[in-house]
Amino acid sequence: MVFNVKIRASAPTKVIIAGEHAVVHGAYAIAVPLSARNTVELESEVGSNKLVFDEIGFPEYFFSLSDDFSFDGNESYKGLAELVKFLFEKFGKKISDFNGISIKLFFSNSPKGTGNSASI
Repeated sequence: MVFNVKIRASAPTKVIIAGEHAVVHGAYAIAVPLSARNTVELESEVGSNKLVFDEIGFPEYFFSLSDDFSFDGNESYKGLAELVKFLFEKFGKKISDFNGISIKLFFSNSPKGTGNSASI
């Protein structure tokens, strides 16, 4: 029996009120979470041999990898695709071992400097 598995998680963005540069040098800062959240959703795609990454709301930002790791999509994600390929090869896995994978990023559209990278 094959199960379709879905995992969804989110994390808030943040603003640093005081000490933004100081934390680089090991000092303290005051940070406050914002209500804007970035969400990621992973789902098995039963019967698929592809990993598909979609940035929801930005149709031009996607990529897919097949079991043979052939890449299709936005060139800006080529590095991320190489990382995925490396990990699958390191652990001797194929995308089809997971019934295919769909990854969706729901970007909060929070302004630059509010911790989007850390949130994602």
